[in-house]
Amino acid sequence: LVVCLVLCIAVCCCVLRCCFLIVRAAASTTTPYSSARSDCHKGKRLGLKATFFVIGRNAEAYPYFVRDMVAQGHELGNHTYHHLRLPALPEEAIREEIEACNQVLLRLTGQSPRYFRSPGGRYSPAVLRIASELGLTTVFWTDDPGDYAGLPLGVLEARLSAHLRPGGIVLLHDNVGASLQVLPAFARLAKERGLRLGPVSQLPLAKR
Repeated sequence: LVVCLVLCIAVCCCVLRCCFLIVRAAASTTTPYSSARSDCHKGKRLGLKATFFVIGRNAEAYPYFVRDMVAQGHELGNHTYHHLRLPALPEEAIREEIEACNQVLLRLTGQSPRYFRSPGGRYSPAVLRIASELGLTTVFWTDDPGDYAGLPLGVLEARLSAHLRPGGIVLLHDNVGASLQVLPAFARLAKERGLRLGPVSQLPLAKR
């Protein structure tokens, strides 16, 4: 089975026995580039591929990181340009936020993103419709272990272990040290359970 791991999100698929790794890359321009880059390189050392949901303005601030992710075989997703709460915005502003991030990623990588994750998972019918009109598939998660709250490593490991299952989506954040530390153990656990980690595009529904 496939499991999607998101250093911002992890997705599990019950058909392929694979795990899909999704990561939000630096939610703030104040996030050290080195921490986000470490996630990317640790994934490489572990033989993992992920889907990184990238904020447009941060991609512009760290273009070398974005290109590095693509060069290592990871895929990029749209996480809006400014990381705003979309449901509170007028439709024109929602479209601008999503489209601006699309244009940044296309300009930096030559590739248009296929997936979209709304900041905070907040959405409305208008958000879903506009993302679809822009050619994006909206991605959510089923398990949020709360790594952003500064959990002790043992607590984070226990939560990930308890909820790892085919068809699940686990949310992790790239700017949390514990998430980076727990990744090798989580990858081993997935393998022991007959699951493998990979990007969202490997989900059966994502291929349709």
